[in-house]
Amino acid sequence: MLGLGLLTGSAVLDINLILALCWTLWTVQTYRRLSHIPGPRPWGFSVLPLFRLHQQGNIYHGLGKLCGQYGPLVRIAPNTVLTSDADLVRRMNAPRSPYTRAEWYVAMRLVPGKDNVLSVLDDKEHDERRKKMAAGYAGKENTTLERDLDDCILDLCRLIGGRYAIESKTEKSQSKPMDLARKIQFLTSDIMSKISLDAKFHDLRDDNDNYGYINEIETMFPKIFCTSCIPRVIQSCTDIGLMKMFKPQAPARLGFGKILAITREQVGKRFDAEKNVIDNKQDMLGSFLRHGLTREEAEQESVMQL
Repeated sequence: MLGLGLLTGSAVLDINLILALCWTLWTVQTYRRLSHIPGPRPWGFSVLPLFRLHQQGNIYHGLGKLCGQYGPLVRIAPNTVLTSDADLVRRMNAPRSPYTRAEWYVAMRLVPGKDNVLSVLDDKEHDERRKKMAAGYAGKENTTLERDLDDCILDLCRLIGGRYAIESKTEKSQSKPMDLARKIQFLTSDIMSKISLDAKFHDLRDDNDNYGYINEIETMFPKIFCTSCIPRVIQSCTDIGLMKMFKPQAPARLGFGKILAITREQVGKRFDAEKNVIDNKQDMLGSFLRHGLTREEAEQESVMQL
């Protein structure tokens, strides 16, 4: 029994040494792969410096400083390169470009395990979905597009005139401070909910983030950009079902779960009991369905565009 114990301990030690050696060789090989590209050396060995920069909320200034120090092409992680060269970006995004979509986009899934047009990695599938959605985003099939936009802009004018520019008897006019950036977010929310689902959120009318969606997006996106640094971890957690714990719950009273419930309800209205499209509304959702998006795809894309 003692001999077996010693043998077992020795075997465990050998396995640990082998694993450590394999990890060291893999790290060196990964570093050498892009070692010809300038950048801070620790960033070439680990994704942690980039992850920490995202957590600090200093992406713009931090990455800008690296470009100023190392030039238009900088290595910022073992397999990640940053460019500030506009010509290179145009070449990467040009039609028939040899560049493919990186794993970074996995973090753009708003619902774990469910792809939208932004998170799809397969270039062929991505192009096919974009073709189905092109007419909807262009607004070519929405005959009331301009009127809907005008109505939302009038709502903004009424909000400013009614609550923030108040007539006074003693003075010509008096005003109170207004956060224009927040009101523009309300405007965007109302426009997108109207032209996307024909279900305006009325944030401008009520001068309020009625469903808490803007607040939740502001809270969620910094976390999304952090997880974009570790896409393989996110994919592995999705594969084993761990990400289901973070899935937004619908219905909910506020936030992303509420928006998801509204989207599912609006999409559901466009199908009959036999799952055939029965609605012919001239909004973005109607266009998506007419051009071949499935019910599940329509739900993901409708949430994404909002």
